[in-house]
Amino acid sequence: MPWTTTAGSWRTVSKQGKFWRSSEFNKIETAIGKYKTTDPNDARLKQLKAILDAISHWRIHKQEQKAKKAGVAFVSPKDARDEGAKIAQAENRIPAAVRGGDNETLSVRSQATDSLVADVVAEIDVVMTADRTAWGGHNFTAPTQQALGEAFRFLVTAQTETADVVAYREATILNPALIQDALISASVIQQDSIHVWGPSGFILNAPTNCIGVAMADDFKTKNAVAEGHQLEKYREILRLYESGVRLPAPTALRAATGKHSEVAVLGRSYGHTTSVSGIFVLVNAHANSVAEIRPASVYHIASLMTKQGTTQQIQVIGATLPAVTDRRMAQYRQLNADLGIPIVQLPLSASVELGATYWQGLYGNAIVFLNRPANAMVHGSDEHRAAVASGEYQVTIKDDHPKNCNICKPPA
Repeated sequence: MPWTTTAGSWRTVSKQGKFWRSSEFNKIETAIGKYKTTDPNDARLKQLKAILDAISHWRIHKQEQKAKKAGVAFVSPKDARDEGAKIAQAENRIPAAVRGGDNETLSVRSQATDSLVADVVAEIDVVMTADRTAWGGHNFTAPTQQALGEAFRFLVTAQTETADVVAYREATILNPALIQDALISASVIQQDSIHVWGPSGFILNAPTNCIGVAMADDFKTKNAVAEGHQLEKYREILRLYESGVRLPAPTALRAATGKHSEVAVLGRSYGHTTSVSGIFVLVNAHANSVAEIRPASVYHIASLMTKQGTTQQIQVIGATLPAVTDRRMAQYRQLNADLGIPIVQLPLSASVELGATYWQGLYGNAIVFLNRPANAMVHGSDEHRAAVASGEYQVTIKDDHPKNCNICKPPA
């Protein structure tokens, strides 16, 4: 529907039986009055964000004011766990004592402001329609198609593994539908450019209305805003847009070495929902059945060899480890069996890159894929022994390297 809200019409619909208005609430009307549908798109999005900002600030003021009055120790949540700016809390997360009862809302004006948020989002969708056209489903590969040897393009979100299981990550693995409650950080991958944050995860089917902003680099979306009031997800999308992040076509998201693309994706947006359509796993070799799928191998870096007087460096790799644990692979197989979610195998190659920082939470050491053989040699191999014996390299032994190893011991 065309935008029809004016400062005057808002003043009428927002009375809700009350004529007194706080200065914080009046800022919503001021922001509405500044919005002009005839302005350029960048200006319109900035003005729409100002309306959402005003609603958020009013809700924060209201929830803290009522908590203080009720004597309840309630503190407005932050946008990034314990850091960042305060955000408006979701109604069902505000203590009943603050709301005034189990069946009460934060304010008699909550219904009017929530309706205004929906109108703002509809207008955001109108402004962003042209940029989102390239993100239609026909521009991505259906995960039921085997990607091996074929051109493909997927929108994926990697799934973390850590030594200590993270509850909210585990929840989405056991129930993928929970991503609908999230603000998702995703990446676009293609057969010749697979830059990912983790070696496995979900392939997404995202409606265009759920696509926010994107870049061929990580721009660190504040995903935790999804834990607040629904308006906070849209504020975050527009904050990123205002900071200079835009929405190029997915074909343009080819990350540089050491980088991965990021796409901010809404799990849910007023009747539009993002779903998990597949699971991706990096593998050494293609398997013919789900039961036979084995994740790619990764290796501890035992030592580094640097050519004397140059910056040429070779990684000496030691113990073999699975890129995805047996536990996680069992969960993926269960999702495949229970929900029919296909598992797409992506063979490890020189086009695959994953930052070593991913492994710190799982193995706690520097880990690499052996997908660039020219930059690595196997510990104890004839090539390795010959390189050390040549005396042409300076050897740096890593902390987890066997202390009694005579192969990598630097020359006296």
